[in-house]
Amino acid sequence: MGYNILPSMELYWSSDPAFRVDEIASTMPYRRFKLILRCLHLNDNSKQPLRSSPDYDKLFKIRPLVTLLNSTFQNNANNSSSQSIDESMIVFKGRSSLKQYMPLKPIKRGFKVWCRCDSSTGYLYEFDIYTEKMVIELKTI
Repeated sequence: MGYNILPSMELYWSSDPAFRVDEIASTMPYRRFKLILRCLHLNDNSKQPLRSSPDYDKLFKIRPLVTLLNSTFQNNANNSSSQSIDESMIVFKGRSSLKQYMPLKPIKRGFKVWCRCDSSTGYLYEFDIYTEKMVIELKTI
């Protein structure tokens, strides 16, 4: 669905051959897909800390997935001495409190992600999604 983007979800299961994607439609029926999508949860909502709590995490609902991906990336990596940490932007045009605006970047609006990658192969070892504005304290000497 990320490669063949259609205007609505139902079109992947359409009887019209111009829209139907057999790889998706033959895997499972549309009703089953909608049921799984509706019931899919990665974290227990009852354990989410309040916004006023210091433990509050804007990514609470997907944090287990981010943690699992990072550990899987690191377990399957062949470490090298040539690594780089840099920010990446994921294009996003909707509304979200996580969306950043960076006027000097090629992708100006989206989610900012810090990535640690292998400099020669580009392998992603670890990533973290930027969730809030950085507060820089200047100390006077």
